[in-house]
Amino acid sequence: RIRDQLMVSYTPLVQQLRGMGKLVIAAINGAAAGAGMSLALACDLRIMSEQAFLMQAFSNIALIPDAGGTWLLARQVGYSRALQLAVEAERIPAATCLALGLTNKVVAAEALQAEALDWARRLAARPTGALALTKRAIAHAMEVGLNDALDYEGHLQQMASEGADFAE
Repeated sequence: RIRDQLMVSYTPLVQQLRGMGKLVIAAINGAAAGAGMSLALACDLRIMSEQAFLMQAFSNIALIPDAGGTWLLARQVGYSRALQLAVEAERIPAATCLALGLTNKVVAAEALQAEALDWARRLAARPTGALALTKRAIAHAMEVGLNDALDYEGHLQQMASEGADFAE
């Protein structure tokens, strides 16, 4: 059954990407279609080559977005745009992805790997504990109201202020 396959293969992977304490950067140099798009969206940051594209291809084969695609896409672009992208199932070129907020950067194909690694190195040189807590805070804020977000920020800020990076 397809549901069982999803629960065994994609669900744990998406949960791991979203729950990881470190930032995850997706470097996309071609097609990220169907579950590939969902996995790209599960990453925290995305960099695409100019030739790359995303695509919610599912409706072309009479299926619905899976691997977290409905949840991830709607949070990236909002309900109406997510629905449009899912039902039209067209290629979303890198430049359009940048305009929609589906990617953070677009670079030449030959520069993609170097740019992605440089970005990762620059982030790794920052206070990684605070970056991990920031990731947690923003993910939490996507699920709760303002008062809960404020409370959680206070909790995480206390943790950050007691860390070695802040003391340094």
